[in-house]
Amino acid sequence: MILESLSHFAHWLPSTVFFSDLPFWGYFIIAVIVVRSVSGQGRVRDFFLLAANLLMLMALPRFDITELTIYCGLAVFTYFVGYILLGDFLKNHTSRVSLGAVGIIAVILTLAFFKFIIVQAVIIRDFSGSDKGGVAKFVFLIGISYASFKAIHFIIESYKKNIQNLRFIEFLNYLIFFPSFVSGPISRYNDFYENSAVAKGSRLRDDFLPGVKRIFHGLFKKF
Repeated sequence: MILESLSHFAHWLPSTVFFSDLPFWGYFIIAVIVVRSVSGQGRVRDFFLLAANLLMLMALPRFDITELTIYCGLAVFTYFVGYILLGDFLKNHTSRVSLGAVGIIAVILTLAFFKFIIVQAVIIRDFSGSDKGGVAKFVFLIGISYASFKAIHFIIESYKKNIQNLRFIEFLNYLIFFPSFVSGPISRYNDFYENSAVAKGSRLRDDFLPGVKRIFHGLFKKF
């Protein structure tokens, strides 16, 4: 219900073509101001950041409720694999290795399905018994490589018990953090959490100019 409401709201907004038009940057600036205005509110800020990430994703071309649901499913699956590996639920070493391997394999299969047309074509043909419809039937998932490598990192570090301060909303923000969703970089969960904790205690006026400089430097390097 929440995802569907966000989808309707995002599609009610003027359409964008990503980096190259004013509506996109308008959404981005508004999202930044709103999130930073509640930076000292702890969990309230996390929910605002999550809402901003989801809305910015929905503003991407060819990104709708289907893609968003898939990402949320990947996030929930990865989180619970990591949560179990970090806890004391599995006493047997073999069980922990097996769960980690299953988690990684599942993420890799998800990546292969949405990344490679041939894999998706074979699976659709085998299940439907027909290959009619061509590429139009395929689901192209923007940012799947980025999210998959983050998920694999998280599972491996959870197996090693290196993940600290695990919270679901923080993990969800980590996995779909919009500023780095399309072109990276791929960060570690612990680094993301630490940077997020610092941001919660900082003031907008202290970060505004350094932030603008970093944005322009990034755009210059990208284009």
